[in-house]
Amino acid sequence: MEKISAAYAMQWSIDLEKGLRSNKPGRAIEAIVKVGNRLEQWSKEPIHTINVLNMFGLVPGEDRLFANAILLRLADAFRYGDKDVRLCVLKVFRVEARNWSKGVMTKDRVPNYLELIRRVKIVYDKGDVESKALALRLFGCWADIAKDSGDVRYMILLSLRSSHVVEAKASIFAAGCLSELSEDFAMVFLEMLIYLMTSPGTLSTVKRMGVRAFAKMGCSSILAMRAYKIGKMLMMEYSLEFTVEMLISLSKVASKSRLVISEQVDFLISFMSQESTVCMKAMALRCLYFLSMKGILKYLLNADLISTLFRMVNCGELQPASQCAALRILCKIFCCSLPTLPYMEAPENKKLMSIVESAAQSPILSKRLLALRLLVDISLGLRMTGGKSPVDGTSQLPYQVVMLILDQITLLMKPPVLKPCRPHFEVKQECQSLINLVLCMVKKYPNLGYMALDRVRSLVESFVDLCEKDAGERKLDSYADPVATKLVCCMYRFVETCIEILDEASAVTTQIHHIVKLLVKNIHGSSLFSHETCFNYSILLHSHVNKNKESSNWIEHERVILEFTMKMMSNGDYWAAYRTGKRAMCQGSWFVASFTFRKLMNNVQSDACQYWLKSLSLFTQAESAILGLSFPTEGRRLVNNLQIQETWATCYDGALETCVADYSKKFNESYIDICSAIKMLVAAVSTDKTFFFQRWFLALRAKVLNAVVYIFTLLTSDQSNIENVGNGLSKISLRLKRLVQEFDLLATSFIGMDSKSFETISRLALECSILAFCTCFSLHFPHLHTNEILKHSHLILIQDLVERLRYIYDETRTALKRFVTFIGESDSCFHLPLRTRIYRSGCRERETLDVCKFAVCGILRMQEKAKGKEDDVFVSRESKDRLQLLSDILKKWMKLSFQVPKHFFTVRSCSGAELFAFNADTTNGNELSVKPGFHLSLNLCVQLINPPVRLRKLHCILSAKPSTETPETWDPEEAVDLYEKLMLHVSQDVNSSSRKHRRVCGGGYGSVWSFVCFNINETGHQGFSTCLLDVSAFPVGSYKMKWQGCSTVTEGGSYWSPVPLNMGIVFSVKVPPIVSS
Repeated sequence: MEKISAAYAMQWSIDLEKGLRSNKPGRAIEAIVKVGNRLEQWSKEPIHTINVLNMFGLVPGEDRLFANAILLRLADAFRYGDKDVRLCVLKVFRVEARNWSKGVMTKDRVPNYLELIRRVKIVYDKGDVESKALALRLFGCWADIAKDSGDVRYMILLSLRSSHVVEAKASIFAAGCLSELSEDFAMVFLEMLIYLMTSPGTLSTVKRMGVRAFAKMGCSSILAMRAYKIGKMLMMEYSLEFTVEMLISLSKVASKSRLVISEQVDFLISFMSQESTVCMKAMALRCLYFLSMKGILKYLLNADLISTLFRMVNCGELQPASQCAALRILCKIFCCSLPTLPYMEAPENKKLMSIVESAAQSPILSKRLLALRLLVDISLGLRMTGGKSPVDGTSQLPYQVVMLILDQITLLMKPPVLKPCRPHFEVKQECQSLINLVLCMVKKYPNLGYMALDRVRSLVESFVDLCEKDAGERKLDSYADPVATKLVCCMYRFVETCIEILDEASAVTTQIHHIVKLLVKNIHGSSLFSHETCFNYSILLHSHVNKNKESSNWIEHERVILEFTMKMMSNGDYWAAYRTGKRAMCQGSWFVASFTFRKLMNNVQSDACQYWLKSLSLFTQAESAILGLSFPTEGRRLVNNLQIQETWATCYDGALETCVADYSKKFNESYIDICSAIKMLVAAVSTDKTFFFQRWFLALRAKVLNAVVYIFTLLTSDQSNIENVGNGLSKISLRLKRLVQEFDLLATSFIGMDSKSFETISRLALECSILAFCTCFSLHFPHLHTNEILKHSHLILIQDLVERLRYIYDETRTALKRFVTFIGESDSCFHLPLRTRIYRSGCRERETLDVCKFAVCGILRMQEKAKGKEDDVFVSRESKDRLQLLSDILKKWMKLSFQVPKHFFTVRSCSGAELFAFNADTTNGNELSVKPGFHLSLNLCVQLINPPVRLRKLHCILSAKPSTETPETWDPEEAVDLYEKLMLHVSQDVNSSSRKHRRVCGGGYGSVWSFVCFNINETGHQGFSTCLLDVSAFPVGSYKMKWQGCSTVTEGGSYWSPVPLNMGIVFSVKVPPIVSS
């Protein structure tokens, strides 16, 4: 367990003292810098309670004692040290001053702050001018503890009138710091500022510092308004030479008061008139950009502001940086506020649009990209407002914008790019930026996708021909030209992403299919690319085109990419072949993946790699066998054509009949292969968490296949005994429901997982939920299922499926809600814990949704048919039809495309958490024990390992059973139980309790559990809490606590359930020894 800073405080204090006493040159400064870094770390931690201090063996108050010792030593170093030491101490507290509200220098954490002030005051009283200045700046850094000190206030105000520049500037800095925290002091300082700014004897450097101090007057809205009015008056009436600096300060102070912000915006607009200097126009734009970044401008929009900003875009006297600032402000406005923009006349709008279009063709890269970004934002805003916009005459704008961007890409890929005067990375960066803009447009306007793809296809073909011609003239290999290769790769990545967007919008047409085929053909015939690159783009592009798994398309797809794989193998490029096998698994090309890993197994040296490749080979063999069930004849023809019979000797060992018994046999063989793959990974592990995701994912896949085998077995059993078949289906439905929950836990346990992997697992969970629903309701007859507990279980299955389809709008959800009426419940109960959901409707999702719709509608028709019919003859006849429907559903289900999530190939150690428990009863020492009949009171610490995001809270559940027979390894079944309880608690309790945490305990002689909440510190790695676990019913013995956690990662409700990296906490219930008198 990582120690808190307070546990190191004594040693840090000793180290600082040793460093300050050392006679070695520079040793004192080194010690001060080191302790400064440690104080910065300490400031990120909250004030710890007595329970936390007890965990680390600290006496209450010990942390504050040594913190104050360190601060006093630094104050003494400032008092007695030379200039370099004093500067070093000042730098330490300048950093610490960033944490005024919660750092170690807050008033409530420094009980002897008066002593600190006294020691530094001595430097001010007895030192020279430079010493006084350093002391004043230090008081500014100590604003939280110095703001109420009369001595400090007097020193600062006295030094404001100093004739020494360095002292006067230091006093203004200190006064500004105090003004941020103390309103009464700020009022006095503001009056002093008026005198300083208007006094003819005040030096210009001091006046400049005073102007900047106006920005500090934000302690209250009234103070900010008064400071703004005074600053503006000084600026207008006294014609200050520091107008530019005052404009910045006024903008900063205006941002802190809504009372004057509108006035400041109008004030800034006035400086962008023709009479203003270039410098003032540039500064006014800079200030407006500052206000836009604060999110203030969107509430103060008017036609004058927008037209003024448009004029600044092509203002010839402004520098390009200022023109870009105007474009950035407009982008911010149109990105967030188009529906609320003021209406302007059509002629004015056309004029403004022509300005932006002109800027979009600027020779300056940043201006050109910003202008195009602005046009895109305006177009996207039109979509948001349904085409109604204050910018009239823009009905054709989206099309024109896309054409303008594509024209820029065409210019970028003209012949000079082959002999560029610009760096390669700059050319590629511009190309990628332009592509991203086109993708934004296609996402909002899918009807523009075909035009964009066709234009890119034509551009790529001509560019590739041009590159190869140029290489031939120079007698070079074409793909050795880096800029040409990078640009074409950018274009192909654009095509891939564009197809994904169109696929999600159901806008992939036969014309787009044709474009993709031409692009793939072009990449195959070009020497710009290696075999691996050809493979990657072939598999990625084909995977979107051949989504329906038509036999001809499927065979052609597999044949093309298999040929590239064989070429890589023959060239000995095994690492490239491994990467292609990985991509094939992620796209569901199991024949290619199986061939690749079988060939690679004998070309590795280390045992770990050998086990890993054997595992992949067994896994891909299992999945290719399942895929072959859908295409038995085509698969055999593919194997024969490519002469790779030895690779699939086990997959195609004879003619395959498509009967249920053969399906069951093949699925069982695949199940055995995946179990063998898991054993290979277990043999390769060095710790329990090595290949953790991979083993868990394979185990889930094996359980699903085993469930399918069981269903096939029931379908081929004696169907005359319907009751036995129904009981079997009910049992398998419960197993599948548990697997669905396990998929949910898998998806939320790996926070570093990419979005596509999460979508893949969510889809697999949905497919499993469909099976659970079908097996539950295939033989469901309302008059035979009247048990309330059973009805509730059925309701949960329906609710689970509805929740997963929440963001998919089709008749399936409606049918599911209608289905509830057949089990006698209302549809008002759909409020159980969150599940992984389907958020998009790409080709693979639609494939799954089609099966779901077929299953739900088919079973619903059966339920409607059976309504009011209760005779045994009807039940017997209807049962056979229903089992046939289940068989048809299962055959469709098994043809669903199965892919491995990309995260499967992330083999580094996973992120997770460790839980440490200590007995709250300190009389027991380090022993975690409790007397029989008592509750176990615990002090808890959670340690997050490699968290990729910053967490604020972590909810946990701790559970223990009276049984001493607990598994030694992590049990996913038990983890699912805990996760379900925890998610239900979090979803119900997050808004119902304002307490720090709520304890909920199980009772009786079964499992007991308790919920706790950890507040994670600012480092994002550690949190503390307490827990009371009711183990009063436990007999004497040793027990192990299990735990599970979850945390809200985003405001939208995304959860992370960290993998428990320590397997459990052992505690004992025992009778204390009898102490003899």
